[in-house]
Amino acid sequence: LRLVEKLPLEASYVALGHRWGQEDSEKKDLCTFGNIDSLLRGFSMVSMPLLYKDAVIMTQKLGTRYLWIDSLCIVQNSKEHWAYECACMAQVYANSYLTISAMSCRDSSQGFLEVQPDFQKLETGLVARGWAFQERLLSRRVLHFTSGDMVFECDYGTAYEGGLYSHRS
Repeated sequence: LRLVEKLPLEASYVALGHRWGQEDSEKKDLCTFGNIDSLLRGFSMVSMPLLYKDAVIMTQKLGTRYLWIDSLCIVQNSKEHWAYECACMAQVYANSYLTISAMSCRDSSQGFLEVQPDFQKLETGLVARGWAFQERLLSRRVLHFTSGDMVFECDYGTAYEGGLYSHRS
């Protein structure tokens, strides 16, 4: 894996919508001026938190080559870079092929490919965080992971893996 500064013009990518925990902001797996060169050269998936590993696996299974994760794609120790990227955040999620919603993960140490709470319990976890709720609303397509189903949301409606579908009017 490696960080890519600029995507090819027609490249599609998956974005990860997740909740930062207190521990996440103190971790050493964030992109900083001190490690950006090594991230651009390449790094092992072994060193990544479980949440990011699951996102990489799902991105590969979807046949997509690129994955956008805020803590790796925004230089975290630069207020200027962070402010610039925050201004572009709506475009990041709106232009993504799909947003993976890790709605029940409390931080990056939890994976979403394991058993998760039901989709109906959205008040907790990811949706409780304003940024993450915005990511979900801005994305054209969102794939949620729950204990019983994967839930796919798009402009046309919501489809549950178990067969239930609700159409938006």
